[in-house]
Amino acid sequence: MSLQIETSRLFLAPFDPADINRFIDLANDRQIAKMVMSLPHPYTNKHAQNWLAKQKSDNDNANKRKDLYLFAIKDNDIGLIGMITLNRVNSGIFELGYWIGRDFWGKGFASEAAKAVLQWAESQLRVKAVSAGYFDDNPASARVLEKSGFLRTGVKTTKYSVGRKNTAKSIEMIWLGET
Repeated sequence: MSLQIETSRLFLAPFDPADINRFIDLANDRQIAKMVMSLPHPYTNKHAQNWLAKQKSDNDNANKRKDLYLFAIKDNDIGLIGMITLNRVNSGIFELGYWIGRDFWGKGFASEAAKAVLQWAESQLRVKAVSAGYFDDNPASARVLEKSGFLRTGVKTTKYSVGRKNTAKSIEMIWLGET
């Protein structure tokens, strides 16, 4: 199974440690940190090194179990612009998570990456459903998920965001594969 996905503008593949400085620059943005659950702000080199070590360990173990798939999102001309993951959660269903550097918001990159990962998951992993959520003060993420084929479930929860250092309301969505 290939862990590389190509679209017309993007290349998605496992994170390359050579991109660590670019990753830090992109991730060290309060506006991004507050819209995801696990990204601290400020984001330092130490955070990145710890994250990289944890990802390597988690990826090695999870890929053996087929529970975690992490992709760097790279623009064919610019390089690293964000990250996207599929992570099997306690219910057994995969959950989609992503973030895009602020300079690349509003250009369709997140939707393009999400659609590509969902197609990959359906064809390579035979995934039939994927969950995702977004903080209710992030309507752009709702649009990304809707454009990627996600449907609202009607479930609203409260989740902790490390970047906010607080909880926020989250809206849950589901993607149901085509097969």
